[in-house]
Amino acid sequence: MHSLPGEVASLTSWSPQEIFWKFPDLRPLYDACREYLELPQRLEVLNSRVDVLQDMLKLLKETVVSRHSERLEQIVIALIAVEIILGLMTIAVDLFSPAYELP
Repeated sequence: MHSLPGEVASLTSWSPQEIFWKFPDLRPLYDACREYLELPQRLEVLNSRVDVLQDMLKLLKETVVSRHSERLEQIVIALIAVEIILGLMTIAVDLFSPAYELP
């Protein structure tokens, strides 16, 4: 699985040298297109936006995990309360029930 930030970062460091070894006359055209399309600036903006999105997704993930653990804590508290109530009922039944007499 590829990560988008890694792929975007690899675009900024891509070197066209292997192409220009075969076709050196294309280098000025490449440089002109790169400058005209403002590729370095656009890639920098894209990288910063991807970083912001990564931070937002990390925050969202932490929020989901936090909500899940909070829900589990509430379930544990409810189970403890039920156990306490059942224990008190058992004690009350034992205290107020007539004792069995042995023959």
